[in-house]
Amino acid sequence: MKDEQTLPDVQQKKTGVSRRTFLKAATGTAAGIGISQMFNPTLVSALEKALKTHPVLWIQGQGCTGCSVSLLNSVDPSIADILLKVISLQFHPTVMAGEGQTAMENLYAVAEEYKGKFSLVVEGAIPLAADGKYCIVGEMNHKEITMLDLTKEIGAKAGSVIAVGTCATYGGIPAAKGSVTGATGVMDVFKKFGIKTPVVNIPGCRPIRTGSSAPLFIS
Repeated sequence: MKDEQTLPDVQQKKTGVSRRTFLKAATGTAAGIGISQMFNPTLVSALEKALKTHPVLWIQGQGCTGCSVSLLNSVDPSIADILLKVISLQFHPTVMAGEGQTAMENLYAVAEEYKGKFSLVVEGAIPLAADGKYCIVGEMNHKEITMLDLTKEIGAKAGSVIAVGTCATYGGIPAAKGSVTGATGVMDVFKKFGIKTPVVNIPGCRPIRTGSSAPLFIS
């Protein structure tokens, strides 16, 4: 991490908008990961301080976006508390304002700047067939970027990876009999390509069922 300067500080200088101001405006359509208030308040306080500048990148492959939607409905804690007090969500294709090459450049820049110090959340299955071209998630410098590319490249730089939902953990419906995409989960991709980043699997369709986002935290 940079001494004396946090990620939000850098962003405010570049954009003129503070992290808190942006998040207040985007709270209703934001997603992230959080920790339940059932934990010891001292632990919560310590985690808030430790994760104040901890970037989280959320990528999506083959899926229905149900994991993100269910997280938005979380009430313990609220999505506002998650984003204002616990993490710094830097990339989420469904709810972020950025798009196109600008968004992809930011994704790769954060992954490089905080190599080994950020968490990657994967939602949706990763197709292996046709070199991953069954799921194109963006482009940069006129080159298509597949979900397989992101999972390998960003996953290798992450300090931890959280596979959210059955699709990201085991392939889910996209991997059902008859599928031609070769859909699979994060751990299978990492095993195939020799990526050693630790993975936490949180299966379920959807994984959040009680209004608590606690299962999606701790990496």
